[in-house]
Amino acid sequence: MPIIARHNQTYRSEGHIPSEDWPADCRVQWGGSGLVLKSGGGSYGTAFFEAFPSEGGFFRGEGETLAAAEADCLEKYLRYTRCDHLWGRGTYTNGGAICRRCRAFMTRFKPIPRLGKHLDPISVMELDLAMDGACRPGPRADPARDRYARRLFLRLARAGIRLPDPDEAGPDYAAACLDVILSWYCENRSEVDLGAGGGIAGLFDQLALRRLEREAA
Repeated sequence: MPIIARHNQTYRSEGHIPSEDWPADCRVQWGGSGLVLKSGGGSYGTAFFEAFPSEGGFFRGEGETLAAAEADCLEKYLRYTRCDHLWGRGTYTNGGAICRRCRAFMTRFKPIPRLGKHLDPISVMELDLAMDGACRPGPRADPARDRYARRLFLRLARAGIRLPDPDEAGPDYAAACLDVILSWYCENRSEVDLGAGGGIAGLFDQLALRRLEREAA
């Protein structure tokens, strides 16, 4: 029996019991009415089943029922285990890879840096993260997140956002960051990348923008 997500063990089990064909160290989750955003716009609802094997990778199946969604997901995983993989970047530049034979996804490469990225306008998502204190100095358990936080701190400083000193801000560092960022945002709205993409990224951009406008008001 795989490792079932906590929410599927309690209030969202929907009476579904996953197959014993999954490895015992594989984490799984599911839902009977997931919302999928299409890259070209629009959306649709579907039952879904997602698996996160311990060796890495991510597998998702969809179907009219949870059983059909799990069968779709399990078939993709079994195809992956039988494949002599040939990994390629595809369109990914963040380290993600697609097997050219079984179409499985996994992080296999180092991200490709884009020259001049530090000159991009500050995005609403970056402001949203900073408002929650994500740039607080100090080592994190995940080195990648630590590097991202330091880069974001420098990008904000370059744009003129001087985040408060954690020692002087007291225990509520996030509240102090919120004040600084909102003050800057009210004077520099035109310099913010409001995001115009579709899919999940576009949805998160819109949610972050609504929060900014609500807080600024």
